[in-house]
Amino acid sequence: MEAGKRKRAILATGVLWALLAAPTARAAFGVQERNFEAGTCVNASCTYESVEHDHAEAFTQAAGHPPWGITGFELNHRQGLLGSEPEGAIRRVRVDVPPGLAADPQALPTCEPSVFEAGKCPASAKVGTTEMTAFVLTSDITIAGNVYNLPPSPGLPLRFGIEVAPLAPLVAPVRLYLEGHDAWSSDYHEYFEINDIPTEAEVLGGVKAPLEVLKSKLLFDGRAGQGNFLTLPSVCSTSTESHLEVESWEGQVSRTQTHTPVGVEGCQNVPFAPTVTLAPETAAADATDGASVRIDVPQRTGPEEIDDADARDIHVTLPEGMTLNPS
Repeated sequence: MEAGKRKRAILATGVLWALLAAPTARAAFGVQERNFEAGTCVNASCTYESVEHDHAEAFTQAAGHPPWGITGFELNHRQGLLGSEPEGAIRRVRVDVPPGLAADPQALPTCEPSVFEAGKCPASAKVGTTEMTAFVLTSDITIAGNVYNLPPSPGLPLRFGIEVAPLAPLVAPVRLYLEGHDAWSSDYHEYFEINDIPTEAEVLGGVKAPLEVLKSKLLFDGRAGQGNFLTLPSVCSTSTESHLEVESWEGQVSRTQTHTPVGVEGCQNVPFAPTVTLAPETAAADATDGASVRIDVPQRTGPEEIDDADARDIHVTLPEGMTLNPS
């Protein structure tokens, strides 16, 4: 009888160890489409689900200035003992936004890089916040931080500093740089990249602790500064499309896209009132002359204002009698 109990106990112990030692199913590094969202909202808490439930949660006015621009993703992961562990350590993020969606870093003051590194950027240079979930040692922690507008460098129209403080003051702040670009060789859409995302944080005393990003959300204040930091496209659509590319420190690359539940609306409300000015160098008749032609499309910067539509084609008719000599 006792021998039978011992056999059953040994068998149960063996099964338990087998379950603990068995490798968990691993997904590939990357982000699935359902875990990537990007859009413009009337509040910072909106998601695709909330927008589908209530259309008014999304900001859709063509050429309008949305209160919030949101980009968020969650990496593929496996379940650990105390939290979700990402499949691979992320090194680089690239997000391509829809053509016509524009960010204007000149709408608010900047913070010098040296001031940013010292953690002393003024509130006036704050352009948004970040929310992150990271896997540290054996569990998940929530990290919050701020995003600041930095002076652009040559060839780089936009540059932000991202400061996150995990478990402050026990863990030193982590600072990242976001670089904004324009796709000049295609449809001129804007995209941004965050490079060299660290895989560890510094604990007091200089000790390094592993830190792996699981989720990330950037929330941009669309009406920062003058009120027109973000502007929607002036072309209406039923949905907008954004693209995400993530790369791991091991060199794995994953690409996905997302489509908003609602698109851009209200094109009938968008004004279009460009002006043209011709300034000749002389008023003398039949004289060789130079002239400057200036075309202005009004930029309406008020938070509640609707900007003018983007110009697609420009045709200028010179005054009668004025001719051009290509030689």
